[in-house]
Amino acid sequence: MRAILVAALLALVPAAAAAQFPGELAGRVIERGTALPVEGATVELASGGLVTTDATGSFVLRSAHDGRATLRIARPGYVPMTIEVELVTGRTVTGVYALDV
Repeated sequence: MRAILVAALLALVPAAAAAQFPGELAGRVIERGTALPVEGATVELASGGLVTTDATGSFVLRSAHDGRATLRIARPGYVPMTIEVELVTGRTVTGVYALDV
């Protein structure tokens, strides 16, 4: 009986996590032309969420919103980028984003 209860509770954990973070965006920001990572770029979803890229240009952004969202990437010395992305419940959308100098 306890094993069934524990299994039932464990089955609910992924569903609860998906409900809390329906969409996730992960990627790298690089410099166009050289493909060098852009460290310290701000990556922001207009619907909420802001992170900064690490030394490899990588980032992960979780969103509480599902569907189409506006993504803004900026760093001093580079041309800012604004694009539309589609966030999907329970999925990680990945991409490589190249900034112009």
